[in-house]
Amino acid sequence: MAVRVFDQADHMSCPRLKRIADETPAECDDFECNHTLWSFNGEDLVGCPIKMITQQSGEFVRAYRFFKYGLLPRSGGLIDQGMRYVQAMEAIDREVNLIEREAQEKE
Repeated sequence: MAVRVFDQADHMSCPRLKRIADETPAECDDFECNHTLWSFNGEDLVGCPIKMITQQSGEFVRAYRFFKYGLLPRSGGLIDQGMRYVQAMEAIDREVNLIEREAQEKE
């Protein structure tokens, strides 16, 4: 879900989410957060999507940028990385590829 939320950040009205996508700090507007409408897996949801993302999931999504350029948190190769990190990068990569395929099909 974290990958989808960050992917949709530019299309949501939530100023906090947009600022997170731009990597600038922002305060959350309670009214805005409680009334933001967004879609996930074909389901319309109301509320702040950021509050549904764990800190660790958000950190993995941010780390994915480095991963796709071959920059790993630990020295060595992929086998030298923690299992949780490797599994997270694989899951994020699958979701990113799915998002890209969906975008191509819309064109």
